[in-house]
Amino acid sequence: MSGDSGGQSNLETDPEFQRRVAEGEFESVKTGERTISIISKTAKKALMIFISGIILVVVLGSVPELRPVWNTSAGVERMSIPTALQIIMLTTACIIMMVCRISPSKLDSGSVFKAGLVGVVAIFGLSWMMSSFFEAWQDLFNNTFNDFHNPVIFGVIVFVLSAVIYSPAATAVALFPAGVLMGYSTETLIALLPVTCGSFIIPGGAQIACVAFDRTGTTRVGKYVVNHSYMLPGLITVLASTIFCFLFSTILV
Repeated sequence: MSGDSGGQSNLETDPEFQRRVAEGEFESVKTGERTISIISKTAKKALMIFISGIILVVVLGSVPELRPVWNTSAGVERMSIPTALQIIMLTTACIIMMVCRISPSKLDSGSVFKAGLVGVVAIFGLSWMMSSFFEAWQDLFNNTFNDFHNPVIFGVIVFVLSAVIYSPAATAVALFPAGVLMGYSTETLIALLPVTCGSFIIPGGAQIACVAFDRTGTTRVGKYVVNHSYMLPGLITVLASTIFCFLFSTILV
């Protein structure tokens, strides 16, 4: 998939992939052919441990009573989902390393680690900055749009701002109270939920990580940054989701 054109590209005709093949990066790979690989017992063990960690995260998220609680000055506090997820996933990784005898020196050389590290660095700074900005100016923003009654333009504003807030949840928390003050119906606000997912516009952690994952070089960020491989699929998804959410909200609400 090409970032410059936004469309799909066959490996046989993609110049970047062919350049990498010519340089010997894919000597064992032949386009159009698939080879059967033998999965080792160690890989199966790692997969089962990883799946167990995911199931545990889902269970703790679905049943809050299973998460630990402690007393604070503000009262009883229960462990949050993000904290539980981090603890479980790090513990799961540690168990995989011990059970499967994985050398720690190999971790930082893997493509997954490199892509994840790039994603973390790319997204955290911008996300924290915009979250702090809207947290400080939320009251002013809500009061400014108190008498604004155009859900289409409001949806466009939410979509554009979600590109810099970098989090659908944070976008909804920061901007949807203004929609309530504007008097929008429940159906309208439900229909506008997908427009909070504009974090793909400016390539961030997920996009950069996926570009790093793609060894073929066909997933790219274009010359003008916003002309990347995820722009067209993202826009179509947001538009279609908004239409379907509106239809479902009129039926269910």
